[in-house]
Amino acid sequence: MLESVLAKAVLLSLVGGVLSLDKTAAFQTGVSRPIVVGPLTGYLLGDAGAGLMVGVLLELLLIGNLPVGKYVPVHETGLAILVTAVTITAFGPSAGGSPGQAGLFGAARLMPAALLVSIPVSRIYQKADALTRGFNRRFFDSAAAALESGRPVNLVRENMKGLVPFFLTSAIALFITIIPLMAAASLVPTYAPEAAGRFLYPALAGCAVLGIAAALNAVYTPKSVYLFSASGIVVSIIWVFVR
Repeated sequence: MLESVLAKAVLLSLVGGVLSLDKTAAFQTGVSRPIVVGPLTGYLLGDAGAGLMVGVLLELLLIGNLPVGKYVPVHETGLAILVTAVTITAFGPSAGGSPGQAGLFGAARLMPAALLVSIPVSRIYQKADALTRGFNRRFFDSAAAALESGRPVNLVRENMKGLVPFFLTSAIALFITIIPLMAAASLVPTYAPEAAGRFLYPALAGCAVLGIAAALNAVYTPKSVYLFSASGIVVSIIWVFVR
């Protein structure tokens, strides 16, 4: 079991380190957002469906979480990887070897519990991101000093140097946090997700409502009321299924 957790932790850490570069260091194409990271992590762990559910809910919750000015936001990439990994790993023993097939919403039912466990841990990613930004100031300062003194400097090269610290800090932070949480999640009894079903579905519905409310608050438009009404219908349907 430990070997399997270790191998998955290495893979997810490397992938997370690369995707994290898209946050602010380079590219900024959106691949670091939970809506992309969640399904990709789920695919790597054998349950893309659960990863998609996690990614959608986290995207709604964090849609207004942007790096404006000096503000260092929640590390949405690391959080999405961690929540998805814990969700799928905890559900694994009860899935009978068929991820995403057992019960309504499959492994995604455990997403709220995984999120509660992962949020405090994700502060490590946020702190590492802030420290890396401070460290990378030296590349800017050295380039500025060279220009002021009249010495030629390769600005592209100086900028690219900053990618390495961002990759390393994200990958290392992910590695040291994924291992213990995935190991703990793998010990969840096989009967736990089924026994706690009556609590898991309302919690999942609550996450959906909270996420939609957060999204409405971040990007409010006159049509937002229709989106909220539609979300109420979806939550009602979920509630009917659970009763």
